Amino acid sequence: MTRPPAFAPARPGRFDGGLRLTRPPLDACAHIAPAPLPERLFVALRQHAGQAGELRVRVGERVLLGQALTRARNPDELPVHAPASGHIEALGDIAAPHPGDLREPGVTLRPDGLDERAPDAVVGPAFREREPAHLQAALAALGVAGLGGAGFPTARKIAAAGERTLHTLVVNAAECEPYITCDEALILRDATGVVAGCEVLLHASGARRCLIAVEDDRPRAIGALREALAAADDRLELAVQPARYPAGGELQLLQALLGMEIPAGTRPVAAGVLCVNAATAHAAGRAVLHGEPSTTRMVTVTGHGVARPCNLLARLGTPVADLIATAGGYRDVRRLILGGPMMGVALPHDQVPVTRAVNCIIAAGDADLDTLPGEQPCIRCGECASVCPARLQPQVLFAAARVDDLEAARAADLEQCIECGCCAYVCPSHIPLLAHFRHARSAARESARAGTTAARARERFLAREARLEAQRRARDRQLAERETRLRDAPDAKPRVSEVRAAVARARRRRAERARGQ
Repeated sequence: MTRPPAFAPARPGRFDGGLRLTRPPLDACAHIAPAPLPERLFVALRQHAGQAGELRVRVGERVLLGQALTRARNPDELPVHAPASGHIEALGDIAAPHPGDLREPGVTLRPDGLDERAPDAVVGPAFREREPAHLQAALAALGVAGLGGAGFPTARKIAAAGERTLHTLVVNAAECEPYITCDEALILRDATGVVAGCEVLLHASGARRCLIAVEDDRPRAIGALREALAAADDRLELAVQPARYPAGGELQLLQALLGMEIPAGTRPVAAGVLCVNAATAHAAGRAVLHGEPSTTRMVTVTGHGVARPCNLLARLGTPVADLIATAGGYRDVRRLILGGPMMGVALPHDQVPVTRAVNCIIAAGDADLDTLPGEQPCIRCGECASVCPARLQPQVLFAAARVDDLEAARAADLEQCIECGCCAYVCPSHIPLLAHFRHARSAARESARAGTTAARARERFLAREARLEAQRRARDRQLAERETRLRDAPDAKPRVSEVRAAVARARRRRAERARGQ
């Protein structure tokens, strides 16, 4: 592992592979506004990496804005809070933002429009006087999780450092994928709030400095951050990086920013670096300074299939259809995409709700979608390997994935694929490599789960057999001891023969039962 010295200067560097992508002529940041309150909010109970918490509300109950709907039972769980005041209309499965039209447990909330707030536990501006553990507890209680996509609980991410000293906090505002501008919009709307959140996380993590990474093709965001940093902690620094996809990837950003490579199977905290998204930093600041739980997020609504591209500050649980309506409605839309054009997935309908992981909705029209010829055989040109930021051999992975050779795919480091889609973008044979790799990874994980289940079943079977064998031996030992006692008794001779006959009958019955089974 390459460990840079403490306070190694940030540099505008490069990472392996990647692409220089042209941004579409759509300025979603021209319109930044709060989304209107919908008639119903569909709040998913699990919006983070981990299990859902314990439900704390019932149908018909009135809840307040910011009231906890679930309770975390361990550090891997996060509570989910009410995005508005109103009444619980239903408890049960709701639509999930997934291409397979899946459903997940959730709460249907009918807002009353009053937005009465639940009492807040505010740490306030004097947060530097509190212990970092106190701030971490506040972040966990108010449901702050990564808003960059993974949804890992922020307090848990900080605690993962353990006794290690974190030397650098990296706040990732590098939106490298075309169309997505939600972080830029958040910075333009409240750069001071983003910087304040960076200061909160700097103290909560114990890191010695903070680098705010932004790409050089976001001049308005750079200007807003520089203005906000003028009055901030001098340990905060703006790091402008070349615009190259996927610079927003955690490992690629650290390689470009610090010259640091994180070995496979380890996390950046092992090297003394904590990396969070800019929206996560903003949510952390609102939680600690104002006692506001994580109930909103900025969502980019864009594409040539929507009338007015914009960025909307939406409440969690807002249906995508309501965001589209706020953006002026559909206009010759061909496909609805969740995420960016490189890594996004097609949505089956627009009734899915906003969760912490929803950062962009693309209403794709004809101008957004290319008409490609059919898939051709791989010519092993190596273009995919030259642009892979994870330094994999996509052509080798594809050869294994298309025949479902999971062992060969694992040997080719399938799990190190970051699913950026660079390989599929440059493939001259138009092979949907990313789709193949996603299918193979899903199959590999399912196989691993099945193997774990089978191994546990075998362990239970062997344990049962060992227990039954121990019981049989104990019974035989007791019979032998009883036979010995009877044989040594004064009137042992007739009684011993009776005991032996009884033992023989018992063994015969046991053998007959075994043969019958």
